[in-house]
Amino acid sequence: MDRWTPKRMKYLKRRLGLNPRTILDVGVARGTPTLYEAFPNKRYLLIEPLDVYADAIEMIVENHHATWIRKAAGAAPGNLQFHHDVAKPALSSFHDKTPLEGSSGDVRTVDVEVDTLDNIVASTSVRGPFGLKIDTEGHELDVLRGATNVLKDTEFIVAEVSVSRRFEGGYAFSEFIAECAANGFHLVDVLKIAPNRLDGPPPKFMDLFFAKKRWDADATGG
Repeated sequence: MDRWTPKRMKYLKRRLGLNPRTILDVGVARGTPTLYEAFPNKRYLLIEPLDVYADAIEMIVENHHATWIRKAAGAAPGNLQFHHDVAKPALSSFHDKTPLEGSSGDVRTVDVEVDTLDNIVASTSVRGPFGLKIDTEGHELDVLRGATNVLKDTEFIVAEVSVSRRFEGGYAFSEFIAECAANGFHLVDVLKIAPNRLDGPPPKFMDLFFAKKRWDADATGG
C-alpha cells in the first residue's frame, strides 16, 4: 500500500483546507517531491545533517524558496553520535539497528550537531503556519519533543513511524501517536505500510498523516 503521492496530498490539502506558509522537511535526504508538488510556491526549511546529499539539496534550494539547515533536529541541543550507512545513507540513524532492520554493513560513526526544531525555526526568518514532514530513521519522537512551540502553529504532520522494533531503545508506536495527540493532532490517513503483505510479518513502519482538523468533524467537500 502506497498512497504517499502528490495526488493524495493535494486531496488532503483540499479536503482539510490546509494552507501552510512554510514546510519543515526534517530528514530531507534526496528530497520530498510529493510535498514540493502538492505545496508549490511555499517556503521550505530543509533540515539534513549529511553532506552526502549536498548536490540533491542544493538543487532543491535552486528550484524552490528553500533554506538548508545542516543540523539534525532532536529533543535537546547538543552533539550526538550518528551511524552513517555509507552504502545506503537513507538508512543512517542515531540509533543502533535491531536484526529486523539491518544495514549495508559499512557503517561509520560521526558526530552530528543537534538542535530542537523550536530553536532551528526561531533562528530563521520562516513563519507559520507550518507543515511538518519527519523521516529520521527512529528519531521521529525526539523531533516532536523538541518542537513544542512549532507544533502550536503547525497544520499537519507527515511522518514515517516505526511499528515494529527496528531500533535499539526506540519508541513504541503508541508513544508517537500519544505525543501527536498531546499536541492536538489526530491521525487522518495512512499513506504507506511497509512491508504490506497479508501473508507476511507485521509492518516495519507506516507513513502517517496527522492534522489538527478531524476528518469526520471539520472536513468538508469530497
